[in-house]
Amino acid sequence: MSPDKNTVLESESSAAPASSQALKGGFLSSKERRHIKLIAVIRKTIPLYFLLFPAILYFALFTYIPVFYGFLISFQKYSLMGNTRWVGLAHYIEVFTTHGFWNAFSNTLIIGFGSMLIGIPAAVGTAILLNELLRPFIKRFIQTAIYIPHLFGWVVVAGLWMYIFAPDYGLLNVIRKNMGLEPLLVMILPQYGKDLVIGLVLWKDIGFSSILYLAAITQINPELYESAVLDGAGRLRQIFSITIPSLIPTITILAILGITGIFKLFDPVYVLRNSGNAESINVLMHYPSQITSAT
Repeated sequence: MSPDKNTVLESESSAAPASSQALKGGFLSSKERRHIKLIAVIRKTIPLYFLLFPAILYFALFTYIPVFYGFLISFQKYSLMGNTRWVGLAHYIEVFTTHGFWNAFSNTLIIGFGSMLIGIPAAVGTAILLNELLRPFIKRFIQTAIYIPHLFGWVVVAGLWMYIFAPDYGLLNVIRKNMGLEPLLVMILPQYGKDLVIGLVLWKDIGFSSILYLAAITQINPELYESAVLDGAGRLRQIFSITIPSLIPTITILAILGITGIFKLFDPVYVLRNSGNAESINVLMHYPSQITSAT
C-alpha cells in the first residue's frame, strides 16, 4: 500500500525547517561552528593572500634573506675567492673599540634627530600657514616652490648647496666678495658641518612633509571649527586645540619613518664631505667605506 501524498508532503515540509536549523547551527556543537566559520574566513582571504604573495616574495628575496645572510657573514672572515672561517665576535669588538665608530654614531644621531626636531615643527607650521592662505593661486605657487627640491636626487640638491656655499665659486661668497666682505667658509670649517647637512635635509624634505600635513588638515571635520567659532575661539586657539591635535597620527607616522631613515643617511654626507669637515659629518653609512679604504 502506497503512502498518502499528503503524508509525504507533510514529512518533507517538516524536514526542511529541521535541515535549515541544522545548517544554522542548531544541531552543531560550538567546536563545529568555529570550524565552519574558520573555513569560511579562509575561503574569503585566500585571494588576498595570492595578491600579497608577489610583495612578500620581493621583500623576502631582496630584504630579509640578504639581511640574514649579511648577519651571518659578520661572524666570519669572509672571502670570495679563498676560504671562509668563523671568527665569532672579533669584527664587532674591533668596530666598537675604535674612535671612528663612536664619532660616526654620534654624528648620525645629532644630524638625524636634529633634522627631525627642527623639520617636524617647521613642516607643520608651513602646512598651517598654507592652509590659512585664501587665494588659491598663491597657495599652489608656494606649494610648488617648496616641493621642487624634493623632486631631485640627493646628489643634485647637494651640488646646488655646494654651488651656493663653496668658498671659491659659491654664489654667496661671490656676492660677499663684491661687497668687500670676507668669505664664509661654511663648506670647510668643521663647526659648520652638521648645520650644513641638517640645512640641506630640511631644504629638500620640508616641502614634501608640509604637503602631507596639509592633506591631513583638509581631512579634519569642519564642524569642529564651526563649534569652536560659536564658543568664541580665535584662530590661534583653533590651531592649538583642533588642528595640531588632529595631526598627531600623521606626525607619529612621519616621525617613525624619519627614525628609520636616520641610519640610512649617506648621499648628502658623501657629496658635502671634504678634508675640512670630514670628522664632523662622518655617519654610520659612510664608516664601513672608511674602514675598507684604511685597510
